[in-house]
Amino acid sequence: MLVGAALAVLARAMTGELRMMRRPPFPDDLPELESAPVPTSGVWASDLPEADIAVPGEEPALTLIAYYFRDVRRYPLLSHAREMALARQMQDGGRQWREELVRCLVHVPLLLAWRARLRRGLLPVTAVCDPDDLRPLPAVLSTLDQLHRLRCQMRRLVQGRGGRRGQAESAAPVAALRAEMQALLASWSWQPAFLSQAWTRFDTAMAAAASARQHRQAGRYLSTLGYSLSALRAVWQALHHLDTGVERAKQEMMTGNLRLVISVAREFSHTSVPLTDLIQEGNIGLMRAVDKFDYRRNLRFSTYAVWWIKQAMRRAVCAQSALIHIPEYLRDCVRRVHQSQPGLASALGRAPTAQDLAQHLDLPVERVERSLAFVRAPISLDRPRWGEETRPLRDVLADVQANPSQDVQDVLMQQALSAHLQRALHDLTPREADVMRRRFGLHGEPAEHLRQVGKALHLSHERVRQIEAEALAKLRQHSAPLHVFLEP
Repeated sequence: MLVGAALAVLARAMTGELRMMRRPPFPDDLPELESAPVPTSGVWASDLPEADIAVPGEEPALTLIAYYFRDVRRYPLLSHAREMALARQMQDGGRQWREELVRCLVHVPLLLAWRARLRRGLLPVTAVCDPDDLRPLPAVLSTLDQLHRLRCQMRRLVQGRGGRRGQAESAAPVAALRAEMQALLASWSWQPAFLSQAWTRFDTAMAAAASARQHRQAGRYLSTLGYSLSALRAVWQALHHLDTGVERAKQEMMTGNLRLVISVAREFSHTSVPLTDLIQEGNIGLMRAVDKFDYRRNLRFSTYAVWWIKQAMRRAVCAQSALIHIPEYLRDCVRRVHQSQPGLASALGRAPTAQDLAQHLDLPVERVERSLAFVRAPISLDRPRWGEETRPLRDVLADVQANPSQDVQDVLMQQALSAHLQRALHDLTPREADVMRRRFGLHGEPAEHLRQVGKALHLSHERVRQIEAEALAKLRQHSAPLHVFLEP
């Protein structure tokens, strides 16, 4: 829901009906940002070429980015007070949603479903518990075992009640078991991703249109928590109302700051990344900023969000413009090494070594040497050699893996023989090819006897001999290309 909200205007521009407009592609009446200075250099939509899509006999249509700019203008800028109100609504609503979900034990069915995976070590404890309040695995498994026993008692009570009289008689024991579950999990701090997944499963089970299907899909929650279908539907509606309020606040916060993404994207107009890609990456950074913003610091949201937007755009530029992808943790080190080289060379009077750079930057020598390898500009092997126009550079590079004492003709003959043998073995069955490789040492290991091959393949030595004879008979039919290697 959050991704669709942030990129809704771009999706409408991509799928919407094209309309003809005579005004400039970027409106002059777009209000300036109140929170961040707008750069004076960059590329606006008015600087872009006309759209390639045009109707014969009519004027050219607007570009895709121009439609996006026009849709962004529809959303008003947010004041500081409105930003604080929306941030408070998101945090307070999110806290109420989590407390209500935990109080109603909606996460218990998923927790018990993960019990076996936690016991076998397929899931870490951090998948369920908050890393800041991590519990030891034996304590977690002990609590889950007690919770499993309570669920078994709850199922027996739910299956034993019949009509209204049975439901009334079992109401008190069901409420007592539910209170025991709440007390057992009261001190736990939950992983937000775990609660989100538990809500997604519960929402999917309750969102069915037909009541019979809804009852069938919600059966796990009915038998585990002891709720009636009407009570479970009331819990779902309350949680859905809280979640919808939070999502609406997030959507308004993001749509009100889409202009900030456009303003920041202008600073990266010198890169080779298209403006549309920069805006898309910036919108993703804006989503992250909305999730992380804390209104209690009394900051303007744009002051906080611009860092996340720039970080997302920098990562996109480094990932799309660089020929060799550099890891995120090494990118800053490469930048520091590159910037410190001229100054250190001027101070030392010579080119600095890796040890000099490591001492100057207080970094390990291994990391500096790796950064120096990334600083060098890559050269294409297909480019012409200096002073020549037709001969590529790869023709003059030496093969460092070649054996200088070995004749080139022998090396080429060996490579050709290996290629012909591989093609010949490809015509055999997998078992026959494996037997031939082991019997004649074609897999880089010494040749093996019949008993050794049979022990490795769980076959008798007589069966290995029969497979070898069948394989040789097949190879003799395709041995014409191999005769050339037998000539003196």
